[in-house]
Amino acid sequence: MAFYLIKAKYSAQGFRGLLERPQDMADSTKVVLAACGAGPCEIFYSISAGALILILELDARQIGALEIVIMCGGDFQEVSSEEMMRTQEFKSSSILAKGIIDVLHGEAKPAAE
Repeated sequence: MAFYLIKAKYSAQGFRGLLERPQDMADSTKVVLAACGAGPCEIFYSISAGALILILELDARQIGALEIVIMCGGDFQEVSSEEMMRTQEFKSSSILAKGIIDVLHGEAKPAAE
């Protein structure tokens, strides 16, 4: 599973709905996230982006399903997701990348040999 930053930008219709019926979107959002099997999450609202912001743990199948569900309702005009990694994972990726570059420059042999 990976962590994702998801930004769901409200449509004009969705934004009007928030003004006409002010509510905390966390409760309904948590129902959707539980139905798709998402791990722990944080839910935010970005006024400057006009978007619901989620940080949660999902696999590729779940993120695809969640994006479909978000776009089906009509309250959002677009959704984007960005996969994130912990700093320790990035360090491990950097070490692997260095090894690949060393092989490409002839400074090391491929690990499979």
